[in-house]
Amino acid sequence: RGLAYYTGIVFEGFDRKGELRAICGGGRYDKLLSLYGSPTVVPACGFGFGDCVIMELLQEKGLLPHLEPEVDFVVCPFNAEMRLHAVQVAATLRAAGYAVDVLLANKRADKAFSYADRVSGRRMVFVAPDEWDKGSVRVKDLRLERSEEEKLADRGIELPVAELVAELSRIGVAPQREERGA
Repeated sequence: RGLAYYTGIVFEGFDRKGELRAICGGGRYDKLLSLYGSPTVVPACGFGFGDCVIMELLQEKGLLPHLEPEVDFVVCPFNAEMRLHAVQVAATLRAAGYAVDVLLANKRADKAFSYADRVSGRRMVFVAPDEWDKGSVRVKDLRLERSEEEKLADRGIELPVAELVAELSRIGVAPQREERGA
């Protein structure tokens, strides 16, 4: 901890066993803002926590929660030219309360599906030139129980971009948070 700017009490907090480095620390530093251009001395104090140390401590104590990702849609542009459109689709879905991830890297379809699976995406929205030219996107449900052949044959459903949220609502697709009552 740099001590040069402190003008009063300085403190650090440690775990009870004293096995980890400081969890937090801080103090009084009345002249610090003057170093960054304040024309007058401003009395100040503050502190900061070490996120890595907190994580270690929570994990050691078994208090670190296991949080499952909740991703309603992974939006996947067909190519770099479709990225802006993919971001627009994602913004529309987010505004309606859906949890959305956007895959901006150029990925083959199998890699895009693998990514969606890794982040626990429930559905994939494909933003491709042919559909976009018609004013639509293709939505595929990734969590339906089906055979591998059925999964490969399923191209999803084509939905109009202008009415995307309304169409999703019409077919019963709500944000996960709403489904759980959160």
